[in-house]
Amino acid sequence: MNKFHVYSVAYWLSLAESLSTGMSWAATKSPGNPILGVNVQHVMGILAPLSEMCRVHHDENGTPLSRTTDAISSIETKLKIHGEGMVIAMLQSEMQHLVRAILLDLKDYQFIPIGKDAAQDLENEKLFGEAVFLRFKDARDEIIDGGNCLALELSTAAVFHFMRVAEYGLHELANELKVTLVDHGEDQPIELATWDKIINSGIAPKIAAAHQMAKDHEREKQLQFYSDTAEHCKWLKDLWRNPISHGKRYNQGEALGVKTRVRDFMQVLARGL
Repeated sequence: MNKFHVYSVAYWLSLAESLSTGMSWAATKSPGNPILGVNVQHVMGILAPLSEMCRVHHDENGTPLSRTTDAISSIETKLKIHGEGMVIAMLQSEMQHLVRAILLDLKDYQFIPIGKDAAQDLENEKLFGEAVFLRFKDARDEIIDGGNCLALELSTAAVFHFMRVAEYGLHELANELKVTLVDHGEDQPIELATWDKIINSGIAPKIAAAHQMAKDHEREKQLQFYSDTAEHCKWLKDLWRNPISHGKRYNQGEALGVKTRVRDFMQVLARGL
């Protein structure tokens, strides 16, 4: 996802416009005079952060500020050639071009406002904490996508991604318990089985059998962990997985609830597995 703070662009645009206006006034008085060293420093103070913004947001599709990038390169090239000998009229023309480039780049896009709180969910691979990030590497993309959808208020899509995160947790729990499943007389991979089958035909019998074995304090703690997480999975499945497969739509409050419940579930797994 290519994102940047509109405030930052607006701020540097305002400085570029101010400098352009100043150069325009100076050009009417003495267009052929060379610029001063202080003006060079002022220009570079504007170009450097704008150039960095363009660089950071460059991807395989280019940059959303491509005209701005070209305008910055043009000014930097001319400053490198002429230095302080660059005449005021030339710098004024280049600054006007930069301002137009920024405005044209912004005109190409529609911007979605994302508040400070929601922005914490955006592109956040550690949305569920450090332990989950380290333990469930395969779930990272789903966590990022779920957070992005939540930040953009795509609530039903956010629930979908968070449930996929929970599915990674369920599969890890089943693998930890060495669950084996059969479909039409043949072994069935955990990844291809339904949640109901994994929980009721795989995890639940394993835990029930383990409870019949000799126990000590550590084993009791382990069995309680497995039982708690299995119940958590079943609750998630009954409450959300089945409805989302049948066209239910979720509002933002419900999606936030799913995020919290799945996050808690995955954190329990990350600490216990």
